[in-house]
Amino acid sequence: MFKKLLEKLGFIELKRPDFYTDMSEGTGFIDVAPKLEDFVLGGTNQALKMILSEKRDYTDYLPAYEGQKRVFDTFSCVVFSGLNNLEIIFKKLYGFEINFSDRYLAGMVPVTPGRGTTYSAFWDAVRKAGMVLEEEYPWGGNNGVEYVQRPPEELIEKGKLFLNEYDIQHDWVDYAGCDNNKLYDALLYGPLQASVDSSATYTGQYSKGIDHSITIYGAVKGKKFMIFDHYSRETYEVPWNFYFGSAKQATLIRKKKAQLVQRPFLPDKIEASKIFAIYGTIACHIADEYSWNYGSKLGIWEKDKITVLTNTTFNNHFTIGDSLSFK
Repeated sequence: MFKKLLEKLGFIELKRPDFYTDMSEGTGFIDVAPKLEDFVLGGTNQALKMILSEKRDYTDYLPAYEGQKRVFDTFSCVVFSGLNNLEIIFKKLYGFEINFSDRYLAGMVPVTPGRGTTYSAFWDAVRKAGMVLEEEYPWGGNNGVEYVQRPPEELIEKGKLFLNEYDIQHDWVDYAGCDNNKLYDALLYGPLQASVDSSATYTGQYSKGIDHSITIYGAVKGKKFMIFDHYSRETYEVPWNFYFGSAKQATLIRKKKAQLVQRPFLPDKIEASKIFAIYGTIACHIADEYSWNYGSKLGIWEKDKITVLTNTTFNNHFTIGDSLSFK
């Protein structure tokens, strides 16, 4: 009955191996389930969120089109779609376009030639290796193997400098067959990286044969999703009930440079353990587990000096309190 309903609505459920009609077009996504410790949108652990578009439409912030296949296929759809997301967010937040090097991240993952990579491997590489500009490490190599070679060490050191200024967080929006209402709701906070059957994107057909990763940059509830891709088509639309396998979302946060302090000399242990970030003469209390990333120093204030703390020690001392004025 369900199959007949799909056919009546204009959908045809594809069977293996129909969705692998062209291995040179649309491959590169490897499906791996989330781990228990992964962040999940709406769960107990999730990335920090800010509303980026009430309309859930990022058309005005799309980056320049870049194809993942030029003479040879890089099988780096996960890298291209992930960086497209970050480039959209960057332009929305800071008002100018930036182009990150796809080849740099493809080499740092590294992407498996002729096969691809996973979402987890890509985002782990971003958080560990940072990013460099396209002009610093452009498209190169004579084949997929050369394309994903490890970048020069001096470039890797430069890429990590990005992490001194920005924190990149990411979480799963949905997995193993997305609830499209969840995707729509998540677009409030930014574009989405989602897995699809590349063949079905041309026809709008219903297919669970996932082999490709794209960027969802907008949606009209109940009608359609807007896709930004990196093959022969730049943008296109798919029906509202199109099948998306898994979806990820990123958050880009500019780190605040603030001196972090405590008052260990207070007799009350709870008060002594509180962490404050000093802005001029005001010490604002730190109340969330991400805040150590924002500090230029981690330490204990002892009137005239800072005693350095480890991140682990720092994270064990969070409480909720009011701001405090220092004279």
